[in-house]
Amino acid sequence: MNSTPGKKNITSDCLKWIAVITMVIDHIGAAILEKTYFFLSADIQKADFLFRKIGRLSFPIFCFLLVEGFYHTRSRKKYLVNILLFAVISEIPFEAAFFDRLVWGFRNVYWTLAIGLLMMILLENLKETEWVHKELYSFLLVGGAALLSGLLQTDYPAVGVLLVYILYKTRTERKKQCILGAIAMSYEITAPLSFLLIYFYNGQRKQKRFKYFFYLFYPLHLFVLYK
Repeated sequence: MNSTPGKKNITSDCLKWIAVITMVIDHIGAAILEKTYFFLSADIQKADFLFRKIGRLSFPIFCFLLVEGFYHTRSRKKYLVNILLFAVISEIPFEAAFFDRLVWGFRNVYWTLAIGLLMMILLENLKETEWVHKELYSFLLVGGAALLSGLLQTDYPAVGVLLVYILYKTRTERKKQCILGAIAMSYEITAPLSFLLIYFYNGQRKQKRFKYFFYLFYPLHLFVLYK
């Protein structure tokens, strides 16, 4: 997807760092302020509210980067395996950080992203078939992915998968992509602001040496927050 030089100057690396930083701020609120200090003072409650609202910017950016990665990766199968691997690795730190115990009732955000990625892979495979009624099969596939995410109680369950689908379907139309994405996330008052950043993404991808750092950061920061 081409961008106008001089007008769009946010790279994928910049988006990743914004997503990571806002995620950490959000998780400090959820894993520390809300569990330990929330009732100590009104100021802490206000800080927690602010932290959580800042954190709402991270998930749409991660979904956008997932879609971009889907189109740029050399191996979609390996991409899916990596995300599933870190979903498994992250589950215990996720439950420990937010619930202080193994609850097995909720799944970390990697599971949501993995389901969204698998959905895109299957949709692309469907395009290559000669089946009739592809639109119906696509609808059932997206609905099934959203249902699976809901049943597994992943972080940002059905709405997260549907957001991935919207960003995937509108990838070649940035303005439409951002408007529909913002509408989909409008139930979180600050989440639509992330699409202002996404709109200015210039399509540049750099720093491959940090690839696994971003995979590892999620479980590691959850472990630190728990400790």
